[in-house]
Order: sequence, then structure tokens, then C-alpha cells
Amino acid sequence: MARGGVPGRGGTDRLMVWRTFGLPLSRRPLNSADGVVLLALVGLLATLAWLGHAIWAPFTPDVPPVLDLDPWRLPAYAARSLLRMFAALGASLVFTLVVASWAARSARASRVILPALPRSSRSSRARCGTSRSRSTRCS
Repeated sequence: MARGGVPGRGGTDRLMVWRTFGLPLSRRPLNSADGVVLLALVGLLATLAWLGHAIWAPFTPDVPPVLDLDPWRLPAYAARSLLRMFAALGASLVFTLVVASWAARSARASRVILPALPRSSRSSRARCGTSRSRSTRCS
């Protein structure tokens, strides 16, 4: 068989695989599971848009925000708090990955970034080799 050929065709034809973003595309028809996933994604995006519509509202310390203490509004307040927590988690993850990869690739950056980290966040394996830490438990 010739390199890149297709078995059963004498090796002369090349298998053409359509790719999107480097991923091979499937030629299978859409089914009900695809529709459910699409509806779930649209619902998730609509929920995020509904919860986040007031996030960009300006906040002035002179005018306190109006909170409705009706029990029916509490789930919406909890969902908005959860949205803020996930936004903060995402920002923290992006910052961590960017700074960690920068410190791993640049010796100059690692000389600045690594000493700025608190001692509790550094690897315990690095401390286990010192003579001072032999009395402590290292796993």
C-alpha cells in the first residue's frame, strides 16, 4: 500500500478528512442527543445573559442598591452570586496559567515570580531535601 493510501483501493487514492480547528469532522447525521445538547447550550447562554444583565450597571456609593427581600427573588440573587464566583474562578485560572507558563519559560521571570509566592504554595518536595526539614514528615 502506498503511503497515505486507502486500504482496498490499491493505495492510489488518498483519504480526505475534513477538519475544523484541527479536529476531524464526522459525516454522521444529527440525532436527538445533538438537539438536546444544543438546547442545553442555548439555555445556558440565555441564563447567563439573564443573570448578567445588571452586572455592568454603574455602582455609585451615594445611592445604595435596592434589594427586594421577597423570597421568590432569593434564588436569582444566589444564582448571580454563583455567576460572580465562577467569573472570579475563571479569571484566577487564566491568571495562574499565564503567570505559571511565563515563569516556566523565562529564567528572569521565574527569579521574580517564584520568590513572590507564599511558602505554603510552593512544592513540599523542594523542602524535603534540606537538612532542616528531615525532622518533619515528607511524603
